[in-house]
Amino acid sequence: VTTLPLRPDFEYGVMVTAGEIRVDGEVLGTNTLAYLPPGRDSVHLGASLDARVIVIGGEPFPSPLLMWWNFVAREKEELTQACRQWNAGAAVFGEVHGYDGERLMAPIPPWATAEESAP
Repeated sequence: VTTLPLRPDFEYGVMVTAGEIRVDGEVLGTNTLAYLPPGRDSVHLGASLDARVIVIGGEPFPSPLLMWWNFVAREKEELTQACRQWNAGAAVFGEVHGYDGERLMAPIPPWATAEESAP
């Protein structure tokens, strides 16, 4: 168990990449992310012997972020555009290798009209 100092004006993410850790006593398994909001000056971490963890932090974004499917943006229009680009196979997203199924299509955001969301 260790105590990691934090900057109170930062927000943090604690990502478990292998094993199991405890963040302030809460057990988190592999591929789990814990969010630590601003206002904290430390966090207590404990880990299994095989655990690996990534701690990232920084100044909070000035405005709230929106998330839809696999996209993160600041405006609904940006999310709608990302869906259109993904569904059209835009090169900006690269290619997914090693997946044997058909390409997954992004669901259209509920705020988008059929005309807005067409690829």
